[in-house]
Amino acid sequence: LKDACFKEHQYARWMAACRLASRGKSMADASYQPEVDSIKKLLQMQSGVSTGSQNGLNKKKSPAVQLPPDFNVDEFVSQRYIRRARSKQSLQQRISDAHSNVKNLSCTEAKLQYIRAWEALPEHGTHYFVVRFRGGRKPELIGVAFN
Repeated sequence: LKDACFKEHQYARWMAACRLASRGKSMADASYQPEVDSIKKLLQMQSGVSTGSQNGLNKKKSPAVQLPPDFNVDEFVSQRYIRRARSKQSLQQRISDAHSNVKNLSCTEAKLQYIRAWEALPEHGTHYFVVRFRGGRKPELIGVAFN
């Protein structure tokens, strides 16, 4: 849905409003601004470009890493995503781009970035349990989240 005519800030505000509306809340709700901020963080992680500045200039994206000729996408990506992808070459390019974003980070920084990305997932913190209710014939899957 991200249209080229939207700027990142406009898109984040629009998406936050849609998310809140789906929960029956308005933009006047206290959770609006944190929702906008979380969408901006997600967009920043997806683009892979740092918004930090150094001497007033934005950092440029580092060039893609050259993968070895015997690189096999099947060893890095599940078959489900391989089937949905346009081609294995496009997946190879995305893996190369992702690697170039973290190749200059220290081990600790790479781990912190991984944790931040994991926490930004929509189902982070949800625990699933298979339960059988009294009188129920088959087990049900229940998700419990901290809200």
